[in-house]
Amino acid sequence: PKLMICLCNTSNVVSLQWLEQSARMQTVLDTKPFLWLNDKKAQKAYNFDMETTLNNGMLARKRRGGLLGGWCVYICQGVAGNKAPPMDELRMMVEGASGI
Repeated sequence: PKLMICLCNTSNVVSLQWLEQSARMQTVLDTKPFLWLNDKKAQKAYNFDMETTLNNGMLARKRRGGLLGGWCVYICQGVAGNKAPPMDELRMMVEGASGI
């Protein structure tokens, strides 16, 4: 759930080099040169465009205060913990995305 919550709060999906170089320099480097926008394998496998997805997320956070801002999310009985995360983790993900 940590990754899902992070993605609800930032559009900065960066390469490992950003973390390594920031640690080496002992400062938080600008993320722009390290943005991870070209994972062609994942984009093809899941039929999405990373740049478009990140831009859509940024717009949703601005317009609605979160990816799920203004939305009520209902989780049907039998979903949590079955092939989905446990209920407490699902709740954290929904709340992290500003859902109700």
